[in-house]
Amino acid sequence: GSRSPARNGSSSAALMRQLALCLSLLLGACAVAPPRTGMVSPVTPALISDWQHHRQSVLAFDRFLLEGRLAASGSPVSSRLRWQQDATRHFDVLLSGPLGQGSLRLRGNDTAVRIQYDQQDWTTSTPDADLERILGMPLPVTALRYWARGLPQPGAAARYDLDAEGRLLRLEQAGWRLDYLRYHPGEPALPARVALSRHDTTLTLLADRWRPQGG
Repeated sequence: GSRSPARNGSSSAALMRQLALCLSLLLGACAVAPPRTGMVSPVTPALISDWQHHRQSVLAFDRFLLEGRLAASGSPVSSRLRWQQDATRHFDVLLSGPLGQGSLRLRGNDTAVRIQYDQQDWTTSTPDADLERILGMPLPVTALRYWARGLPQPGAAARYDLDAEGRLLRLEQAGWRLDYLRYHPGEPALPARVALSRHDTTLTLLADRWRPQGG
């Protein structure tokens, strides 16, 4: 009778709330909001399963060598990027070219980073702030090892959209917006082109090659 639509609508709303809760739990941080679905595929059990599988595959890809380019808005030439990451969260990042107007090297982990730039050499616990000061633009190195792989940074509030394959399409976190424009084929599917924007800064990450590293 006339009550069926109301019951169906209530059931659908309850299902969507449950799905959003499940996805939040899968991310492992209650600060991460459920995905928005207005412009993307609806949140369904199949999409959640795809995202869970993809996320676990990417998290397991924690020893890698990334070779690519990083371009800033307004600059006709990109910087060469070489990022080596091991499973202990230690990274060794080399940027060569216009972004740093020379060579910028970062080595460290979540607690301390050694920065070598323009004949200067120091260790800091605030690399993002130091890089913004010396480069004149923000460079989110702390979060980039997650963002570059197509993952939200753990422990920080985020909003995101998923594509039809259960991968990140858009991400908003730590004042940045990331648009995942292209992925490499394969398992796991890793980003090939990412646009990062914050206020009047726009960066484009071109990930030419991802290579797994040995234990």
